[in-house]
Amino acid sequence: MVYFGSMSNQPWRKTGIRLALSLVLVALSAHAATDITEAKQAAVRTTTAHVLEVLGSSDICEKGCKYYGPQTVREIKVAVRATPDSYYKWTHISGIKTVKFFKHLEVVPGAVTTV
Repeated sequence: MVYFGSMSNQPWRKTGIRLALSLVLVALSAHAATDITEAKQAAVRTTTAHVLEVLGSSDICEKGCKYYGPQTVREIKVAVRATPDSYYKWTHISGIKTVKFFKHLEVVPGAVTTV
């Protein structure tokens, strides 16, 4: 440990500095775990039933699954607290970086449009 001049004989200052650094690290860690919310709309040339079937599927991955998901190792619909209009999915993506996360999907009916 490096001591700075007069600080070597004042242990309460060292404790204070350690406590301050610990609080900064805790604050940075808490900031990194924030939620990201995003809403998307899309116009597609298929039926609404097919879109909902793909979104609600647990068979999405890069190879060997019914639906293709680039760099997706696995995507699973979580049955806990699921309703027809609101559910969670667990996704494992492996590309440049491996990422595992939960996302909440909510189906909100909108205006009927033609494509």
